[in-house]
Amino acid sequence: MIFQRTAKASWMKWVCFLWTLIGLLDGALVPVCGAPPVMTITRDPDKYPDPFILYAKGLFEPVYPSTVPTPLESISNLDVTASRGELASATFSIYAFESYDRVRLDASELSNGQHTVRSSNIDLRVVYVWQVPHWQRSGLRKGLQQVRLTPEMLLKDNRINLKQIQADMKEGIYPSLLSHDHVLADVEANQSRQFWLRIKVPADTPPGDYRGRIRIHFTSELARELPVRLRVLPILLTEPGDKHYIMSYRQVLASGSAYDTIDEQQMRSQLQDIQEAGFHGTTIYDHSSLEAIEKAYRLRKEAGLAEHTILVGARKYFARHPDQMEELVEAMRGFCRDANLPEPYYFTIDEPPSSGPKHDELVKTSKAVRRAGGKTFTYFYHATKEITDWLDAGAMTSYSYNFPMLRVRDLFHEQNKPV
Repeated sequence: MIFQRTAKASWMKWVCFLWTLIGLLDGALVPVCGAPPVMTITRDPDKYPDPFILYAKGLFEPVYPSTVPTPLESISNLDVTASRGELASATFSIYAFESYDRVRLDASELSNGQHTVRSSNIDLRVVYVWQVPHWQRSGLRKGLQQVRLTPEMLLKDNRINLKQIQADMKEGIYPSLLSHDHVLADVEANQSRQFWLRIKVPADTPPGDYRGRIRIHFTSELARELPVRLRVLPILLTEPGDKHYIMSYRQVLASGSAYDTIDEQQMRSQLQDIQEAGFHGTTIYDHSSLEAIEKAYRLRKEAGLAEHTILVGARKYFARHPDQMEELVEAMRGFCRDANLPEPYYFTIDEPPSSGPKHDELVKTSKAVRRAGGKTFTYFYHATKEITDWLDAGAMTSYSYNFPMLRVRDLFHEQNKPV
């Protein structure tokens, strides 16, 4: 028995040591890696007659420049299934054995012989992979900033200098990233490039199979066509009445003060994209003045996104004008009443704890908002009654999934509040 206890204690020490070592190595390696290890395919002309491979992974499986396709992922056509009125998505990638500059892609209309889905309903883009900072929120690596390659931006042209664009935007220069209908992309040798396809199926589209193609021009002498088949189902999806989707949208109207500012035309275009993707509302980060917030609200109304709005910028406005919280809420209520708009939620204190100075600030801000007749909202990584009592709606942060989700839901639903 003594021997068994000693062995168990030694075993547990080794487990703790290895767990700590893995955590430290993970924290050290992720900032410099951030993507799968680099591998390449040696081209066999008999196996790969073309100097490239067309392939497709799962819709939400990331594709990095270093991604190498497996034989089972090679495709000769692209199949998409959608109901009438749906915005359907598909993706495919190119793995090139040689480097190609200015590869051009465009999509044709889809037809079943009698009816068509117009090419204007088809949006083709290249997936831009860039470095995004992430912060570790807990554990041994808490506070560590990690830079990860992230494939997430959908562009018409991937040949952009992102750092130069950010520098220009700080000076009030706002470039158009959607300057043409087709897609242009550079593809490096022994690397992958991913493309994203969205098809907006009109609600009156008859069911059946619609066929078209994506034309890929590598050079003036080298071009290929990727056949596309859209299967439209004989059903029409309806919106669930008890669920509303709000997107965290950080762009603000151009002020030349930060790289996430854009001009009015760009915001209109982006809001329209968000609405067509099925969202019902967005956050508003504008906070420079009441006029800026009202203008951002009007643009949401034009795009059909004003039914559910969260004024995230209100938090910074409150911080600058702590004695004007009630005045802002009262002014916004009057604006919404005159413009026939639903009233927003007001962002209070980010990720408040259940006690302490930050919780006291949550209580103070929420009291001021509610005295003026407003509704409160915040993000949180855990929730207790001491927090939910001061919120009219809330959302859990992405790194808080270890908290009992059902308990959070019950805390809000007990008080008939959305979460």
